[in-house]
Amino acid sequence: MSYKNENDNKKLFVGNLPRNINYEELREIFGQVGDVKFAKVINRENVKVPYGFVIMSTENEAKRARDTLDGYELEGRNINVEISGQKGSSQRRVRKFQQDKQLSERVMFVCNLPFTLTEEDLIDLFSDFDCENAKLVIKDGQSKGFGFIRFPKEDLLKEAIKMMNNHKIGDRYIKVRKAFKADDLKVEQKLPQQNKGMNNQENQELEQNQQQQQQQQQQQIQQQEQQN
Repeated sequence: MSYKNENDNKKLFVGNLPRNINYEELREIFGQVGDVKFAKVINRENVKVPYGFVIMSTENEAKRARDTLDGYELEGRNINVEISGQKGSSQRRVRKFQQDKQLSERVMFVCNLPFTLTEEDLIDLFSDFDCENAKLVIKDGQSKGFGFIRFPKEDLLKEAIKMMNNHKIGDRYIKVRKAFKADDLKVEQKLPQQNKGMNNQENQELEQNQQQQQQQQQQQIQQQEQQN
């Protein structure tokens, strides 16, 4: 009879790590997604490619870490992250990464941000590259220290990555890379300027009023055409 460990669904296998990473750096990376209970790096001389294990506080945080950080670029390597102990999951996730995770042409992933940084601050930070919008990942009203930024075209995205990777904000060095195409929808289209500061209900009411005005204008035009 096998007994399931209480940490089984919270424990992550992290593969393809760079040679010089330590457990503190691994803990910091996964701490951007949730609360890390444990982190360990296996980096012995007989290990060709270092790997590690991370235990998150909850099963949901483990899943979020897997979905967010699988494919994350770390010192030139794309790490692979999976729920530990899922038989055959490593090969399946590597194939999934190769086949499904195509890079976005307009959206950037940015992490290691100060928790006090707002979306408005993030837009200002990348204003030299004409960024359109920014979306922080928020939990319980608190930023998790990472998010996404949309640019109008790929050239500006590439330039922002070149100039802003390892940019220092306070005591942190931010990390940026292209997001995956699946992340494009996470950055909502920027609202018109007159909508700024309104809540969702107010935005919906404004949109409805605009639609009604457009319909009335179209009806008036049709009536005028009929009279003529």
